[in-house]
Amino acid sequence: MVVITRLKTRYLRWEDRAGRHFHRWPMGRRWAVLVLLPALLLTCGGTVIGGPLAWITGQTIEAGKGASDPQAAVNIYLLALGYNNPDGLLPIVGNSRPLMNQWRAYRADMERGDSAPSKLEFSFGPTAKHEDHAEVDADVYGVWWKNTNGRLDGYTSSAHRWQFTLHNDDGWRIDSVEPYDWCGGYIRADLCT
Repeated sequence: MVVITRLKTRYLRWEDRAGRHFHRWPMGRRWAVLVLLPALLLTCGGTVIGGPLAWITGQTIEAGKGASDPQAAVNIYLLALGYNNPDGLLPIVGNSRPLMNQWRAYRADMERGDSAPSKLEFSFGPTAKHEDHAEVDADVYGVWWKNTNGRLDGYTSSAHRWQFTLHNDDGWRIDSVEPYDWCGGYIRADLCT
C-alpha cells in the first residue's frame, strides 16, 4: 500500500512538471497509455523478440567455442584444407594469425601447378590427451581423381604423419601444426612450378 502511494505521488509530481500536455487526458486514459501499454509491449515483445534473440546469442556463443575433442579439431582443420574452405577454422585456431597464414601457404602449395588433390584423406594415429592440452598424430594422404575418356582413374599418395598440438580453452583449439611437405613430399617438386 505504501509503495502504491509513493508511485502515485511521484507520478503526480512528474505530471505537474513535465506532463502538462497530458493533463487534459482523463486519468484512466493516462494510466492506459503511460503504464499499461508499455507493460503490455514489454511482456509481449519480450517473448516475441527476446526468445529468438536469446537463441541467436546462444548459437553465436556456441559457434565461437572450440571443438568437442582434439581429434574433432584436427578433423575440421584437415577437411578445410582438403576442400579449400576456411569456413569454420576460426573457432579451432582462435586468433592465431600465424596458424591461418600457415594454412593458406600450405593450400597455395597444393594449388601450384596442377597438383591439387581431389581430396585429402586421413586417419588418426596416437593421441596423447592430458587435462588441458593434447598431441594428435594424423596420417594424411592425397587422393586424385581424373576423368579420362569417360573412365575414372585415381591415384592415392603415400600416407605421411602430421603432428598437431592443442589446448583446451572452452573447447579444443589447435596451437601448432607440423605438416609433411607438399612440394617434394607428397608430389615431386618439379610439379609445383
